[in-house]
Amino acid sequence: MNSLGGVGFLVGVLRAVLVLPAAASSAGTKISFRSLDRKHSHHLSGTLCRPEKPPGPVPAIVLVYGTSGMDLRGEFYRASILGAGIASFEVDFKTGVYSGALARPKLDTFLPMAFAALKELRKLPSIDPRRIGIMGFSVGGHIGLRTVMESNLKQWMGAEKGFVV
Repeated sequence: MNSLGGVGFLVGVLRAVLVLPAAASSAGTKISFRSLDRKHSHHLSGTLCRPEKPPGPVPAIVLVYGTSGMDLRGEFYRASILGAGIASFEVDFKTGVYSGALARPKLDTFLPMAFAALKELRKLPSIDPRRIGIMGFSVGGHIGLRTVMESNLKQWMGAEKGFVV
């Protein structure tokens, strides 16, 4: 790679790391909700960011983090998600539930939390209730995959549809 190509590449990386997250850091709306699990009905929260001036209800993506909790990955993806006309709902499944990796509960604990986030978004008139997906990082990815299993859908959603796949 010649030096001018290397400089161009470096400028592109810096723009992606420094400019996109700054443009995507618009304040969102904090939403509180409870897990669907009646035995362990944790108080949860998430931050909903919507695209600016949408013509009507928009699709949404629930972002679920890994064991370490919320981090900069959501901020990194938010600009692209909002730019595509999709709302992002970054959920915090760690605060008030566990303190660290060794104290993290079993993964099944998070399924009723994910489905609770889905149900909470479906209540909002600014969100299209038929177009809500889920995206996760690390353990959050595992949770996202588990939300499409028929047994989990039936247990936590009954006859209601789950996340869009």
